[in-house]
Amino acid sequence: MVTTHRSTANMTFLSSDFKLTYSAPAGTAIKPADVKVSLGVAYNAHLTEKLAKEIDSTWEAKKLKHPNVRLFNGLKFRLGGVRAMEKGVELQIGITDYKSFIGTHYLEADVLREAVGACDDYDPYMSHALGVESLVVSSDGVLVFIKRSDKVAEYPGFYCGPGGHAEPHKVIKDPNPDHTALVQDMAGKEDLVLQEMFNSSMDEVVEELGLPYDTLQLAGLLGVAVNTRTRNKPDLLYLIKCSLTSKRESPWSAGECRSWL
Repeated sequence: MVTTHRSTANMTFLSSDFKLTYSAPAGTAIKPADVKVSLGVAYNAHLTEKLAKEIDSTWEAKKLKHPNVRLFNGLKFRLGGVRAMEKGVELQIGITDYKSFIGTHYLEADVLREAVGACDDYDPYMSHALGVESLVVSSDGVLVFIKRSDKVAEYPGFYCGPGGHAEPHKVIKDPNPDHTALVQDMAGKEDLVLQEMFNSSMDEVVEELGLPYDTLQLAGLLGVAVNTRTRNKPDLLYLIKCSLTSKRESPWSAGECRSWL
């Protein structure tokens, strides 16, 4: 997801596509100890035979339409729900994959209705691949953004925080590609899933901004946002503080995003 912000510099911004579905109490960021991960097959997406065929068809069409865009399938965590607790938040987690994200969140509305039938809520059928994005603040109080490449299919040329996805294969080596089986394999590994969700935000900042790991401090989870333009694709939003200043002598990278769709 891209979270873009208005600036006096010539930055492209868009705010109406995104909304917070959960936010930490004002002035705080939630520590890992106050985040609960619940894993369950019930948090996987619903799938009909017709929808499975449409997912495959949409995936192949995207690859043909964007031959120069880096597009490959991979397992992702699915956000099945968010529940505020007396102290902290519960993340209800299943498994999905990137092809299912493309094939459900970008499916034409009439095709979706035909694939699953008319209903009041299509969210259970959405992949809801859970991303991570970070608000990075330098030691002199400057917010750090990267500019997305003009060659990507989604939000080309926009500014955003560094981000990506937490990866199931970092919790279980060579994970089972079957979503139900993988959730079952992860039983008892909720702490490792939570750890990956926090670590992945730091990893993306190091990779995309070129910052040394030891200059970064993960303050905590700020909230959960969804992209209403792509049927509520969710992201965990983090606050990361950097001990470096924003001056040119600091080792900030050029911030060019690679060609992700």
